[in-house]
Amino acid sequence: MFLVIGGVNWVTSNVKEAKEIPVQHPSPRYIDGPTGDAHNLVTSGLYPNYIFKKGLRENLKEAQRQLQSLPVVCETNATRHKRDFLEHNVSDLGRYIFLLENHKVAIRD
Repeated sequence: MFLVIGGVNWVTSNVKEAKEIPVQHPSPRYIDGPTGDAHNLVTSGLYPNYIFKKGLRENLKEAQRQLQSLPVVCETNATRHKRDFLEHNVSDLGRYIFLLENHKVAIRD
């Protein structure tokens, strides 16, 4: 009792296509009150945002390369400022990597 038109069984072909379609999951949301206003959970800050060690190591290597490419003696305020900024950036990235390696879970504030 299947619908067969032109030698094609449309019911079974539709079932096959429906099984092959990937599942679409709704985006995570939260409801903020009795009125039912829905907001995106990822952009709200309530969703844990994890930092990956590999990206931090790449950023650290790039910052160290930029720092080493600066001259040893800084003659202008711009180069002093850039050196201070890069030194601060390198120390922060080193501290972040140390914290991630020594602790199992890290959640950004």
